[in-house]
Amino acid sequence: MKFLKISLFFSLALLFSSCSNTVKEHTETSLVPLGASVIVKVNSTERAALLADSSGIDALQKLPFDRLSSSAAATWIGALVPSGADKMDWLWSTSFQEDATQWRSIEEYSITPWDSAYIIRAGNTIAWSENRGLLQDLLNQYNNGSDIQQNPAFKKLWTNASSSDELNVFLQHSELELI
Repeated sequence: MKFLKISLFFSLALLFSSCSNTVKEHTETSLVPLGASVIVKVNSTERAALLADSSGIDALQKLPFDRLSSSAAATWIGALVPSGADKMDWLWSTSFQEDATQWRSIEEYSITPWDSAYIIRAGNTIAWSENRGLLQDLLNQYNNGSDIQQNPAFKKLWTNASSSDELNVFLQHSELELI
């Protein structure tokens, strides 16, 4: 009888410990949409802007380097995401240092108007887009603990990409039809 009580207690303890809330671990890409067709990692906004000007590539010239360089962020991540029938919009995210008061004033997990766009903050990461719906979808993805780095192939590419380049471009072949 004593053995039965001990085993029952042990079983209940295991059950309750497995039901506890676990903290979701997020990476620098935690505010990058899973369904992005194109992901751009801008390692240097100044050098990327010079590359865009000198290359003559239209797609690069349309990226908002002025807006990105106006903050003290080291690396920006852009994602080109479907946002409706035959429409694509950019969503930009970055991580910031603890002492960056510019971003700390933004309420966490709340979509807030920001100039002519919208912005959200989750911990030390912010994301902004001109499309409010994209940020809501992104917030739902973040709350579910989904991160594009859960894809081992993407994680390997991301880890091996050179941070000394002006920018790195990642294409998700399964989403390219949308472009």
